[in-house]
Amino acid sequence: GLPHPFAITVFEDSLYWTDWHTKSINSANKFTGKNQEIIRNKLHFPMDIHTLHPQRQPAGQY
Repeated sequence: GLPHPFAITVFEDSLYWTDWHTKSINSANKFTGKNQEIIRNKLHFPMDIHTLHPQRQPAGQY
């Protein structure tokens, strides 16, 4: 299990979450849960996470 997941976001085939216990941002495959890795650690109580990428933005009209 996960120590203390808090916020979550999904992008492509990956799931990303913050964890208060480990004070980190983590990722894993969203279909299998495998390939878990720490993206960033030593954070001060990460409370939220967002995915910012052109593919996640609505298409605009000019």
